[in-house]
Amino acid sequence: MLPQETKWKHKEKFYDDLQTILDRTPKNDTVIVLGDANAKPGKEDVYNEVSGKHTLHELSNCNGKMLLEFALGNNLKVISTQFQHKKIHKGTWLAPDQMTLNQTDHVLINSEKQELIENVRTMRGLNIDSDHYLLYIIVNQKLPKIYLKKYRDCIGRWDRSNLKNPIKLQEYRRALYTKLSKETQHQGVEQEWEQIKMVITEAANKLIQKKSKKWRSEWWDED
Repeated sequence: MLPQETKWKHKEKFYDDLQTILDRTPKNDTVIVLGDANAKPGKEDVYNEVSGKHTLHELSNCNGKMLLEFALGNNLKVISTQFQHKKIHKGTWLAPDQMTLNQTDHVLINSEKQELIENVRTMRGLNIDSDHYLLYIIVNQKLPKIYLKKYRDCIGRWDRSNLKNPIKLQEYRRALYTKLSKETQHQGVEQEWEQIKMVITEAANKLIQKKSKKWRSEWWDED
């Protein structure tokens, strides 16, 4: 067995290397750190911000404190201890005595993006030829707003210049009045709204129309 001092140096080097990788990661990226940290995060008040109240252990061991200090220093959260489950679904390692259950495998994520992970629990029924249980993680990655904006731009926008044209505007109003006066009334509010929305959209498509996409580069034409 390695001397305690040598083990401690190895642990410090591991977290130093992990810190180096994290420092090189772009700030806007979603950071997920997961694996067997041999750490038991506890419920001490000083660590409650990152460990939560659903961790399996009451007190942190040395490895647990190192993991929690790393999380605190990097605005990370130990998300694997944030969900309320039965104890058998929290424990990730069963000791050789077949009685002692420990939660030593963990998942960390940026605190501001913790809602991306919807659940973390152990899967006890799967045989992976290990004394550790498999961790089951549900990650719900939402599409960034910049891509949603690009998608909306691709759909096209109404040509507002046609609304400023008195003739076009008059035609649009007349078309709306004619179409709405011919529609039958419905019992439900939802049906009524769907009918009105369809009439407005049809009239706008015909008379207001949508802007044609403009190319950013002047040298690029439709041909």
